[in-house]
Amino acid sequence: KDINKHCRISLSYGRYAAAGRNKSFLLYVNSSEQFDRLMDKNIWPKQICFLDCSIDLPSKVPSSYSIVAIGVPAQWNLAEFELDIKKHYPTIIKIERLYVNGGIPISKVRIDFSSNEEVNKVIKNKRLLLDDENTSFAIQPYAAPLRILRCFNCQQYNDHIAINCPHKDNPTCFRCGQNHAYNPHCCNKICCANCHKDHLAGSPNCPIKIDERRKYQNSITSSINNKTKQKTFSSSVWATNEHQRNLPGLTSNSVETVQARVDTSAFLDISKKLDLLMIKMEHLTFEQVKMNSSINHANQLINSCNKQINETKEFLMNRLCPFVCELSDAFLGKNKQVEKDRLRPLFLQFKHDLNEATKSIVLSSRSHVSLPNSSSNESISNNI
Repeated sequence: KDINKHCRISLSYGRYAAAGRNKSFLLYVNSSEQFDRLMDKNIWPKQICFLDCSIDLPSKVPSSYSIVAIGVPAQWNLAEFELDIKKHYPTIIKIERLYVNGGIPISKVRIDFSSNEEVNKVIKNKRLLLDDENTSFAIQPYAAPLRILRCFNCQQYNDHIAINCPHKDNPTCFRCGQNHAYNPHCCNKICCANCHKDHLAGSPNCPIKIDERRKYQNSITSSINNKTKQKTFSSSVWATNEHQRNLPGLTSNSVETVQARVDTSAFLDISKKLDLLMIKMEHLTFEQVKMNSSINHANQLINSCNKQINETKEFLMNRLCPFVCELSDAFLGKNKQVEKDRLRPLFLQFKHDLNEATKSIVLSSRSHVSLPNSSSNESISNNI
């Protein structure tokens, strides 16, 4: 949950790494958009659940994130080529030379990207440009070699796995090809258990493995061709009720296959939309928090201004105005009668307005201030 919050993503599965490394946690993404986002180290926080952490990006990327550049001379230095090509495609994470049987380099290199969007852009352009844009290479999507099974107990290909091995009591070493129990530190001479050449069992250069992969590929191709022929036959014949009765299974299988593809496509589409919706909701939440902070700051300023206004009002009504009244009484006491008669109505009106204003003001921290009576005014005027 903390990773989803900081990275603004909606991961649904993760687990601790095996072999007792409890401090390592593996994350599994649901879509290419999530993979692209997690491959960007800039979005990762320095702490997760208030603990310091470090991020290890995967050493391998899905085959859909790779392309093959054609025509890269075998004598070129791949390190320099990688520096030049990264200037134009910064999401490249690894470049690897391809080899044929016997380890002979060829003029093809595999290029791994961290962004599926950039891979699709390169595939759409059908060319890979160097930094100066004067040199380009044709490209093709990378097709990973077909994986075949290998029993880790007897090292046999494409027949069974170790849990179902019929030779559990007589294991074969993956390193030396001899019959002894599994030993990761075996010091015997390296020898393949299948072709008896100087490489480990399961090596991609093993001729037995290459033959088994070719057989497996041919069987898959043959199966696909047979299904295609059946579909072509079913679509070309007359669609009568009699024919549908003769081939009921073929029609239902085709419908089920199409329905499964539609369901998978719909699920992926919904998953992508949910990811986008989650990111937008988290963005709106972040904006709402900022807005609430701004509103709180504005309220604090308003309260501060109200306090200053109340203090000013209190000073005017409770200090300045009474002082003016006292001063006026003192002035009228010594002045001539004509001036007294002229100024007294104005002074009385001022005192009346002051009394009314004082009654209408309610201060929480103190009571109303009463005006001095006439006798005190007269005494003050006499003293003056």
